[in-house]
Amino acid sequence: MCSTSTRNGANDALPLLLTELQGEVPEVYGRVRTPSGGWHLWIAPLRVGKHTSFLPGLDLQGARADGTGRGFAFIPPTVRRSKADGVMRPYTWTEAPSASPSGDTSGVRLAGLIVALAEAKKASAPAARNGTVLFQGPPYGRMRGILARLLATQNGERNNLLYWAAGRFADLVGAGEIDSDTATGLLADAAADLGLTAEDGEQSVLATIASGMREVSG
Repeated sequence: MCSTSTRNGANDALPLLLTELQGEVPEVYGRVRTPSGGWHLWIAPLRVGKHTSFLPGLDLQGARADGTGRGFAFIPPTVRRSKADGVMRPYTWTEAPSASPSGDTSGVRLAGLIVALAEAKKASAPAARNGTVLFQGPPYGRMRGILARLLATQNGERNNLLYWAAGRFADLVGAGEIDSDTATGLLADAAADLGLTAEDGEQSVLATIASGMREVSG
């Protein structure tokens, strides 16, 4: 699933993406309008994992061929608070979902572009650990410190430190420096590097992140 956020630069990034795709645009099998006015476009699996902000305002929520690197998405009729005006609204289908046919290769060029962008981002990053890139510059300086502390966590402290890190990222979200989806994605990636998975029962990664972020934002 590809998502776009007009609040985070997608309006500028989409023309660039279409130019790079050179007409090889993935087939869309469902369209969702988000509570904040963005879009979720459901496409055939690209099998390159989750990639948040591969271009400004553009995310890919998917998984690798072996099932690792999974992302997540809310589906209609989930109701959430709009990031644009704070009003509670549902996700809504604007194009009813359908199953992609076996062997759909319409997203091959997009998959290659996303992987190339991810590799370029890694190459320009000053530090990395276990595949989690720690970026430079505001707000990434503070994010790098938070993630570095999380990645240094011992086994018995991982869930508590993930909760702590979510609270610190919630501060950045509240200040308007990053959006909550990006924060969640970065924290989930770091947690995966630590061996935490979304199938850990009540102490699941996403539940811990959401709880930590609510504690601050609430």
